[in-house]
Amino acid sequence: MSHRIKYSAPLLDIWNRYHTWCRASGSKIGEDFYHETYVFFKSRPNEIIQMSGETILNLWYADYKRELLHVYLEEKELSDFIKEKMLLKDLQGIKKYISDNGKRQKDLNGNEFIKYDIGVHVPHEKHGCAFSFMLWNPYGNLIVDFVDKDGAGSIPENEYELAKNSKDDDAISAERNFRFAVNLITYMACFPECVRQGVPKVNNSKKYEPSKNSVMLGFSEKLFDSTENNLRGKVRPHLRKGYFKYLSSDFYTNKKGSLIWVKETEVNAESKTVEMSTDKEKLSGFSSKNGSRRKKS
Repeated sequence: MSHRIKYSAPLLDIWNRYHTWCRASGSKIGEDFYHETYVFFKSRPNEIIQMSGETILNLWYADYKRELLHVYLEEKELSDFIKEKMLLKDLQGIKKYISDNGKRQKDLNGNEFIKYDIGVHVPHEKHGCAFSFMLWNPYGNLIVDFVDKDGAGSIPENEYELAKNSKDDDAISAERNFRFAVNLITYMACFPECVRQGVPKVNNSKKYEPSKNSVMLGFSEKLFDSTENNLRGKVRPHLRKGYFKYLSSDFYTNKKGSLIWVKETEVNAESKTVEMSTDKEKLSGFSSKNGSRRKKS
């Protein structure tokens, strides 16, 4: 039987390092591995390697403690859509979501911040990615730490627009990871009916044991055009570009505070269709249940 990995595994390299350490030390105590590896990273002469190593290790430790939410994308195309077709308009809605569902912690100076960690599994890929959202107050600066197959990095929201116009490879990678992380969480909050508890049966990796804190994420029908042929299954539905919008104005009497999807369409002239989840019960349940310069290390 083939042991080919069907789904990518986030933090794969550091998990492999941990298992090697377990065999060599005869121990499986993650706290000991964390402290030993932390000292190793801090001993590196390059500050960038130190910082990226610390980012990787902190996300691994959150995963080790089962604090990482694992998100399995049911189709690879969903990853591509979230990365490329979903436009990021503002962060107000996602900040509220992280504030409501994240874990409150304190830094070394006693300052409180909110942390929300996720790992992403993509079909037919080997290396997944992991993100840690850090919010210093409900309206403060959002920072996203990320780990992917190329290493680790960090980008605050006030550098996002600058990174979009940069030609530097590290800035381009940071901008792409920031957009993917924020859009993914926003998608889950906007379409909770697409979130199902569990792990795909085809995931047969022998190197990575997923947490029970795992969900599967599928496409929302609201993202597709609905033509007669599409409904009959003769033509694959066509995905349209759009963006998420947070309704903060008092004008939206019943929907104020909601995240909605605005789908751009064209019918003789440009128009926009507004979609939002009607599954309020699951939206409430999902929110209450889930509450984490570049260099290869």
